[in-house]
Amino acid sequence: MDNYCDILNLPYRKSLTHKHMSNHDRAAQFAPFAALTGYELLIEETARRVDKKITISNDKKEEIARKIMYFISHPSEYTLKITYFVKDKKKEGGKYITIEARKIKIDTNQKVIVADNIKININDIFEVESSLFD
Repeated sequence: MDNYCDILNLPYRKSLTHKHMSNHDRAAQFAPFAALTGYELLIEETARRVDKKITISNDKKEEIARKIMYFISHPSEYTLKITYFVKDKKKEGGKYITIEARKIKIDTNQKVIVADNIKININDIFEVESSLFD
């Protein structure tokens, strides 16, 4: 069995036709290879759950409008809990978020409610609650 004794002590000869490879490029040859780059992120995104927007009745919309108008016209120390739907940017559907606000404004031109600097589309409101209404 040959253990390369005949070439072990030979001096290194630099190639005249190929340029010398940098240590960085040489190390890159041994870096792990990911054939499916981004596949795990794609799987995570596919598995991420989103909610479907619930359609509410006209009666419920009127009730929400009455509560908001009452809250605006009766400033007090009460807070208003607003649950609204936020559309997902990547998938069909979204999620419901609940915020609490002490002061709200209505922008009738844009059909939004501004609560604590958060603009909420009036059509996305699902529920309005306050101890003021109990």
